[in-house]
Amino acid sequence: MKKPKKEKNKKIKIFAGMIILSFLIIFYFRQQYVIIKLQKEINNLCNELYIEKNKNKELVLTFQSLITSQRLENYAKQLNFVPINQNDYIVVK
Repeated sequence: MKKPKKEKNKKIKIFAGMIILSFLIIFYFRQQYVIIKLQKEINNLCNELYIEKNKNKELVLTFQSLITSQRLENYAKQLNFVPINQNDYIVVK
């Protein structure tokens, strides 16, 4: 016995719909996977930038203190101050 034509068309439509639906689901999950990977990469880059920012801040503070101490030493030499300790100066007459 032959199957009615309407039933055959209905099965073809259901099969095509399932294929389209599976493509949409695969595309959606792939898109979500890419978004999650990008978010992880962005978080890693932000953490690296934060660490670099802190390192640079420490370096800038270190350089500023070195420049300040160098200026103080030069100024003390101009005024004929002689350092006894690291932060103590006396006048030499």
